[in-house]
Formats: sequence, C-alpha cells, structure tokens
Amino acid sequence: MRFNPKLSALMMAAAMSHPIVANAEEQHDGARSVDFERPLDVVSLPNGSELKFSDGVGSGAFHFPGDGKRVLYTASDRGVNIKCKDDEAVLGVDVCADGKIFPVPGFSPSIYQFEFSPRRGWQVTRTVTLKDVDGHAISGLPNPLLVTDTELAFDLLGNPIALDPEGVDPEALIKLTDGSFWLSEEYG
Repeated sequence: MRFNPKLSALMMAAAMSHPIVANAEEQHDGARSVDFERPLDVVSLPNGSELKFSDGVGSGAFHFPGDGKRVLYTASDRGVNIKCKDDEAVLGVDVCADGKIFPVPGFSPSIYQFEFSPRRGWQVTRTVTLKDVDGHAISGLPNPLLVTDTELAFDLLGNPIALDPEGVDPEALIKLTDGSFWLSEEYG
C-alpha cells in the first residue's frame, strides 16, 4: 500500500479537468449524475441573512492497489467551522473571541468512494458515515483531549457547544486489505 505519486497526479489532473458528480443516495451500487454539492444545511444568521453549506470531500485521498485504477477514496473534513476572529466578517456580528463556530454541529464525517468515467467524470459510488462502536454517527466537534490544544466550540449565537469525546477531524486515510479503513485525525 505505497503512495503512488504518478497515479495521484493523474487522479488530481482528471479531477480538475472533469466534473465531480455524486449520487443522492447514502449507499448504492449504480451511479446517476447530479451536481456534487452535497448540501448540509441552510443556516439563518442573527442578522436575518442565510448561509448555505455543503460537504467538503477531499481531506486525504487514497487509491487501493486491489481496486480498479479509476477508484479513489477520500474523507470529509470535520465539517463547517468559522474562526472566532472571522465571525464578524462572515456573520456580521461578533459572537466569540477564541475558538471556532460550528454552524452545523450535527455534521458526521464520512468516507467517499469515487470512480472515474471518461464520459461522466468522477462520481461518488459509496458513502460511509463514520460511526462509533454502538452504530451512532460520530461528530466533527472538537474532543477534550488534554494532549492537544483543544479549541472551544460555539454555535451561531456564541453559545458554547459541548466538546465531544468521540469527535474526529479526518485528515488522511488508507483502505486495508480486509476492506476497512484507517483514518488519521487532527484532534489526536
């Protein structure tokens, strides 16, 4: 499972020159083309305006040698967040001094399987939402590990959001020979 820079460069070049599309279903076998903007939420701001958020799918990318040469896996990041120092510029109001605002605190990071078709471009053919051992979706909220510089989390009004001991911020992934995945994550 070595990194193949030539293959990665090929996939990145193909991704830049072909549209990325996705399916509307969570898990599926076939693929139908729709715009890949996986909407998360439309959030109403205190000033009455709205912000629309969508999922980012490129936190890490991996090609498993046993899969077809046109298959790539990526992970989402932890979800939408706004630095407190940028809150006034983005939200139009100052709601916090230090930490991050999580406008969609219920977001669950996911793994995406992409397949490339010369005719249709990149398509998401499978989505795996990260879950804990009990089958509950894991959040992207900061966790309270003392070994890291834990950041504070706030909602859009500046109310504190509880840290999540199982929260993850995926940054890289690999697929193992048994079909499972290992993810590295920034929270530690």
